[in-house]
Amino acid sequence: MGKLESTRNSNIELFRLVLMVMVVLHHSIIYGLGLGSLNNTNGVSLVVPDNEIPLYLSINTFLVVAVNSFVLVSGYFGIRPTFKKYKSLFLTVAFYTLLFTTTYHLYHNEVKNTISSVMLLSHNRYYFIINYMLLMAFSPMINWFYDIADSRKKTLFTTAMLVGTCYVGFMFQNYSLNDTGYSLFQFITMYVLGRHLRNINSSLLTSKWMILLFIGICSLNASLIVACFNRGYTELAYHLNHYNSPLIVLASVFIFCFFLSLSIKSTLINKVAESALAIYLFQESTLIRNILFEGVSCCYRDNCVVGG
Repeated sequence: MGKLESTRNSNIELFRLVLMVMVVLHHSIIYGLGLGSLNNTNGVSLVVPDNEIPLYLSINTFLVVAVNSFVLVSGYFGIRPTFKKYKSLFLTVAFYTLLFTTTYHLYHNEVKNTISSVMLLSHNRYYFIINYMLLMAFSPMINWFYDIADSRKKTLFTTAMLVGTCYVGFMFQNYSLNDTGYSLFQFITMYVLGRHLRNINSSLLTSKWMILLFIGICSLNASLIVACFNRGYTELAYHLNHYNSPLIVLASVFIFCFFLSLSIKSTLINKVAESALAIYLFQESTLIRNILFEGVSCCYRDNCVVGG
């Protein structure tokens, strides 16, 4: 399969860095500009006027693919969990949590939040990390299945997972399964899809034209968002940007395949990419979130006085 058989190299490491930037920008829109208030996100106040909401929701369409894409990468190359990897991930999360979240709550004498912050596997704000650690536990079984199953069974399983997340979850907003995509089921689905892509022998997976498909799908989704919002379907407009949206899932595949098509070798990129997890943990900590998102809000209002 040529390039598809190569190990993860600089093009994928660059992709991870791009995805991390997309995550930060996505969070800035949701929390800094307050678009998360449309979905009852706790502690979020809407900053932008109503007439600008469709614009920022549309921009967010191009960014929200990042989480799905991260898991796709893991599925394509495969997770090989070990005690050492679990330990390293847990200690890294603990370090950033204690330094930037627990300390913040202690300083502000927030006893309940301080206690919650040290309950790393259940109460920390790193929803991605919690689900990823659980995904690591399931990955050996999924890997085993894709190693021994025939093509028909692989296709059937992948299709079943996509039907569950995109049809039952997204279309019918089944809360018990996967109504928004912020779930372990979504992670497993994207991991399974990544494993399935690995088994597809097609030059389309390594075509640079995939970036045009990514732009086209995101533009279509943005158009649907604007149309829904203008007709008063605000909740549906927001729902179109959830991780389990069929268009968001498709866009995640297309942008991943585009970076898969690139041929880049750079020691610098590989080295910088090692900081991707640290960037995520840093910007998601309570202290940095408050500074970052208050800064975004203030800059939008043209009143950049951060603090208080």
